[in-house]
Amino acid sequence: MELVTTCIPPVCNVLVDWVSPKLRNMWYLKKNMDECETSKNTLETKGNDVEIHMNLEETNRRCVSGEIKDWFNKYQCISQKYSEFYKQFSEYRREGRWSRVRKKTYKFCQEVVRMMKEINQLIDEANSFLLNAGEMPPPIVEIENTEFTHGLPSMEWNKKAVYKALEEQNVNVIGMETRSDFKFVIMVTVSSNLDIKKIQDQIERRLPKNNVSGIMDDQRSAARANILSRRLEKVEGNILIIFDDVWEPLNFTEIGIPSSNKSCKIILTTRDQIVCETMGAKEIIIDALGTDESWKLFESINVCSNKDVDPEVKHAVCKECAGLPLAISVVAKSLNNIKLIEAYWLKSLRYLKTADPIGMGGRNGIVYKSVKLSYDGLEENKLKICFLLCSLFPEDCVIDLFDLICYGIEEEERWAEYAKKGIDSLNDFLDILNHLKSRGLILQQQDWDSDVNINTARMHDIVRDVAINIAKEEGFFIKTGAGLEDWPRLYNKELKWISLMDNSFKDFTHRPENVEMLKLLSLKGNKELKRIESDFFKGMQNLLFLDLRETSISDLTPWIQKLKKLGVLMYGGNRSYEIFKQIPISILGNLSVLCLQHSKIKELDKDFGKLFNLRVIDFTRTEIDIIRSKVFSSLKNLEVLYMHNSFHHWKASNDEFEDCVAFEELSTLKHLYSLRVDIKNKDIFSVKYRVAGNFPSIKHFSIRSIFGYLWKFPIMDFNYLALDQNIVILVKEEISQWLKLLLIKTKRLRMVVDCSHSARALMNLDYEDIHVMSIKVCSVIIKISSFNEKHNV
Repeated sequence: MELVTTCIPPVCNVLVDWVSPKLRNMWYLKKNMDECETSKNTLETKGNDVEIHMNLEETNRRCVSGEIKDWFNKYQCISQKYSEFYKQFSEYRREGRWSRVRKKTYKFCQEVVRMMKEINQLIDEANSFLLNAGEMPPPIVEIENTEFTHGLPSMEWNKKAVYKALEEQNVNVIGMETRSDFKFVIMVTVSSNLDIKKIQDQIERRLPKNNVSGIMDDQRSAARANILSRRLEKVEGNILIIFDDVWEPLNFTEIGIPSSNKSCKIILTTRDQIVCETMGAKEIIIDALGTDESWKLFESINVCSNKDVDPEVKHAVCKECAGLPLAISVVAKSLNNIKLIEAYWLKSLRYLKTADPIGMGGRNGIVYKSVKLSYDGLEENKLKICFLLCSLFPEDCVIDLFDLICYGIEEEERWAEYAKKGIDSLNDFLDILNHLKSRGLILQQQDWDSDVNINTARMHDIVRDVAINIAKEEGFFIKTGAGLEDWPRLYNKELKWISLMDNSFKDFTHRPENVEMLKLLSLKGNKELKRIESDFFKGMQNLLFLDLRETSISDLTPWIQKLKKLGVLMYGGNRSYEIFKQIPISILGNLSVLCLQHSKIKELDKDFGKLFNLRVIDFTRTEIDIIRSKVFSSLKNLEVLYMHNSFHHWKASNDEFEDCVAFEELSTLKHLYSLRVDIKNKDIFSVKYRVAGNFPSIKHFSIRSIFGYLWKFPIMDFNYLALDQNIVILVKEEISQWLKLLLIKTKRLRMVVDCSHSARALMNLDYEDIHVMSIKVCSVIIKISSFNEKHNV
């Protein structure tokens, strides 16, 4: 009896603890819905803020973080789900409180609580996105670096002519053959492949919704134009739309730009004067530079050239550029080397005078010769192949260093000395990117919170045209963003690289011809591509690289076993890893790069550790439930591991009773060069925590315990830390040894902490090699220019 009386109270307590909140959720349904409504309104405000931020990023031709896009998609889904919830709530409210004892109503009450948690979680994540709200850039458009053209009289005259035309009330369209007070400035890239839907999407994404009903997706062209027209008319304030690289007259009515809207001004840039005349635009002709201005521009770029070269030779080279700023810039940069003697200058001059590119005359021919001169002057074959690889990406696309690494890693056989560099080989891609920028062959991508983003680049559309022309001779076939619905006919039997990004393929059912030599195939961005038959890959036995990101393919098993030499697989966005997992590891044994994003993995088991050749793994935004122990320690050749928003349940050390991965496994990887990882376990940061390897080769890292905070553009010039207040105060005596060693090797650091006390403690660190540091505490930025001085904050 005593045993019974002893057991009853705790059992009752447990039952009360379990039943009470559930009954309370039913009784207080209205209160919960009111709180949910308040949270939903807050979320809607955050959603608008994030959308404005995304529009600004796209307007300024910058990549929007994939994590922010994911958040926005979740926000749209939960907004739609909430509308359905509110309808149900209205029905239950009419039925009365006591009807809630029904099972169906009970489930709804629990769903309300769950939804409120989801909404609050999204609000918290949005707050982390918007920490930088005060730093958001103004709505301007930076097309390329104009550092060398400032102060040239003709350029200043052109700018004044544009400003004057924008102020004229009777001028709506301004044509320029080659800002003023505007609330919205929208840049639209048109290019030679005119796609009305793509143009409408570019404009629509940058406009506020303005309570205009209708969804642009999956609508007929006329319906889309109608929705866009109404949104433009409801915008408060002036709008400037810049149509760049127009090849044929545009029908603004078909696009959805009302002629009656006097607050909307349009600038279009074109190489064809007939386009301006046909569209009735006010023309501003951008003439070539005169002799004096050409030389001034050439000289301002060519500052490091050999001073012993006859000035007359330099003037003659400049003259062959015919006053075209792009040609002048490329040639001046290609000859901007003190080691180049006069004989090399004379050889370059002869080429510019005598070269006659087939099918290219006039200005296009001049630019072609200047780019080809710079390309031929590249000292190493690896520089040439990487330049051509940049042309695989769509016009006006931001080229990311990580993509270039993945696209080029299988090309190491092209340069024997490159492979000997070992762990430094991946960093060599950054050197290549910077070298191509210094030669004027690719453009530096600007970033709003730093001077430059060294991780990214862009190709001028004219330079890209030249690169594609050169690439044809090397076995490239490039047809991006062309609206293709069927596999193109290929006549060259020696093709090795094919890029068909951003087209409109739906399926591939037939075996293509002339693909026996193919090494690289990129189908990225074909969002409607759902099916590839097994016969399609039959002739591609030499394929080394396959990019299927941003497609709708959900099953790899019918055909991937045919690709026995596959070294790079980039795939994601369809949560189909369980199918991917069924593929025998022996088939994937040659993989050196695995990029699997936006997927869900139940378990990364020990078989995965048999992919011994893996050098690069990108599991960003791929949810992983469990990773078995010794999976990563088996990957001895691993150089890059990206796992933000993926897996964060790292154990401090391997436990014989629990088969789960330990963080110390990563520390023993001798070649691990770049690491992005989330860590929830605060013991790993403790001074008592020891690891065996101490990450001997890491140079670039991004380590977070605040999972909501995002680095918009993590670049290799910086290392990153995001720490929550549960992590011990970071002073030298208390920080873990492995993190201390990483900080000692760090030259530049960016950091976020959510505790000002921790930030003050961090400022007392005295690592002499950290030259520049920025610390964010909540929404306050503290910039420290030198760690060697006592910090003035």
